[in-house]
Amino acid sequence: MRTRSSIAAAVAFSLSAMLTLWLLPGRSGPDLPTHSGEISLLSHTGAVVTKDRVLGHPYVLHFGYTHCPDICPTVLAKLSLALHIMGPDASKMSVFFVTVDPERDRPSDIARYVEAFHSSIVGLWAPRMTMQAFIRSFGAHTKRTVLSDGSSTIEHTTDLIFVDAQGKVVAKLDPFRLSDAYELTERLLDLVGAEQG
Repeated sequence: MRTRSSIAAAVAFSLSAMLTLWLLPGRSGPDLPTHSGEISLLSHTGAVVTKDRVLGHPYVLHFGYTHCPDICPTVLAKLSLALHIMGPDASKMSVFFVTVDPERDRPSDIARYVEAFHSSIVGLWAPRMTMQAFIRSFGAHTKRTVLSDGSSTIEHTTDLIFVDAQGKVVAKLDPFRLSDAYELTERLLDLVGAEQG
């Protein structure tokens, strides 16, 4: 079993086997191609991501937005530390940060945001209607509230959603009920270990 002292930089894992590169055409809101009726999202690196294309690898979803004042950066920081603790095992899974605010979060904004955390975390974007369909498909929710000063805040699902290699949601984990990043690490290792039999 991996001990708490075994902290190493996680290997930046390749998504090339799962993702198809799609170059951005130099506009702020690209239209995404559809694949056999699947919901397609755009990663912060410019790759199209669908549920079917990530089959074969377990992954974790975190829904949030770059203007989130506290919850999202806290969760991403905890995820980042857990991925570092995992070391090379982090390469056996994917972690996606899915924006719930696609009007304000452009792909370039998401890229700058996730790159401030762990290199393995991949940001996902899509137009609002597509993103809402994707969020609902995982049983998650969002609600925008306009504040008195004209700005807005978004209430959203904060659970980390664990998905196995067959595309089945196997756990929804409240990151704020965990004692520390090491407990999250154990849960991530369990997800990876389950795929290895």
